[in-house]
Amino acid sequence: MGKIAAMDLGGTNIKLGLFEEEYPAQLIWQGSIPALSQEGILRALNAAAEELRANLPVGSEIRGLGIGMPGIVDIRRNRLCSVNAKFADAVSFDFSTWCRRTFSCELAMDNDANAALLGESTWGAGSGWRNIALMTLGTGIGTAAIMDGRLLRGTHYQAGNMGGHFVADPWGPLCTCGNRGCLESLAGSREIEKRLPTLSGYTKSRMGRDGRTDMKALIEACQAGDAFANREFDRLMSLYAAGIINLIHAYDPELVILSGGIMQSAPVILPELQARVWKYAWTPWGQVEFAVATHPNESVLYGVYTLFKEQKI
Repeated sequence: MGKIAAMDLGGTNIKLGLFEEEYPAQLIWQGSIPALSQEGILRALNAAAEELRANLPVGSEIRGLGIGMPGIVDIRRNRLCSVNAKFADAVSFDFSTWCRRTFSCELAMDNDANAALLGESTWGAGSGWRNIALMTLGTGIGTAAIMDGRLLRGTHYQAGNMGGHFVADPWGPLCTCGNRGCLESLAGSREIEKRLPTLSGYTKSRMGRDGRTDMKALIEACQAGDAFANREFDRLMSLYAAGIINLIHAYDPELVILSGGIMQSAPVILPELQARVWKYAWTPWGQVEFAVATHPNESVLYGVYTLFKEQKI
């Protein structure tokens, strides 16, 4: 029996899945391994392949592989054109040859945010919508867009993907991409956790007393009436809203899907973002709808499965 394997190559963890070959998508197994991206793309791929084989049902074989990963991905040649701070050696790597040698099958790959949106638009929160923008709020900030039912990629495969590097403050901190004041450098969870302890008021705040810098701790401190936490929460919501408004002004979506680890606090964050976006976005036709991803941990897996199936039809 044939199975389609899926990989979501994150900078911290690699999420893995096995799907039944036939539509509709049936995720029969999922797992995760450490990425250890500093050790290189080949080590990561081989470790992922070993884990997939170990969990392949008896009598089954892998007949296709889909990979989603950060960076600008040429989906026609299955090549990584550029990446920022993760799997730097992957730019020169031949993924298709590795796939054929490892699994004796064909490969489909795309940027991870594109894959996440494809997964959500086909099997999740975006089903039935033809104009969608997605923003993932996590270690980094990823974006993607669908216009008139088609995933936006552009001539050089970077259209829709650069929302994390919208400049929110030209005088802001240096981003890992080399620019200053990118949204990701101001509001990605990695940067939040580095920045908070350096701010005036942190030490005396509830967060400082607990020695915590994560979003959950920030929200808990807000709910307890902590002034420092409320100030920082307001700043972050303004930054996220600005990024979403930029997506709306650029791509004219009817629906915005929010995903990523930060959206584990969706009951608190979503109403705040909706209110700010609805107030400031220039949408004379009406209000953009919001949704939280149906499959926040698996949407990339669903997306690369779908991409593989669509490319092989």
